[in-house]
Amino acid sequence: MKKFLLTFTVLLLPVTANAQISSKQMSAQNAQKVINRYAPIVCQKGLNGLIKDVQKCYKKTNINSADIEVCVAGDIILIMAKDGRQLPPELDKSFINERAFEERIKKVADSSYFFGGQPAQYATDKGVGLLYYIGDGLAPYIDDRNPLQSLAKHCQK
Repeated sequence: MKKFLLTFTVLLLPVTANAQISSKQMSAQNAQKVINRYAPIVCQKGLNGLIKDVQKCYKKTNINSADIEVCVAGDIILIMAKDGRQLPPELDKSFINERAFEERIKKVADSSYFFGGQPAQYATDKGVGLLYYIGDGLAPYIDDRNPLQSLAKHCQK
């Protein structure tokens, strides 16, 4: 998880982060919601199913609600899963490219849920803070080198 966060810090942050989220990381309860939502999808439908469900999550979830954490966590898992991997040619990569991901993270980071809805003066800084917040909460559950396999382990009961 730390390796992934460092990679995206370089992409998203040219300066030191100034924004703070009220707690250090996403709660274990919300991390479990992530596992409960996305593990069965990964086990049954793979990466393509995960992409579709994360897209649906963003569409159906109010950006100012606590449930947006689940969408962002799924998004981070997607980006980790595609990082450095050969993706099937038929896979729609438009949702999981770095630029699209960065824009979603900045938008969510500007929501009142995470930072009180303050103007986007430090949108990039807030995005990095958001990545660490979610990433640190997921770290006990998701291996950043094998995120899809980490999720799949939760299906084997």
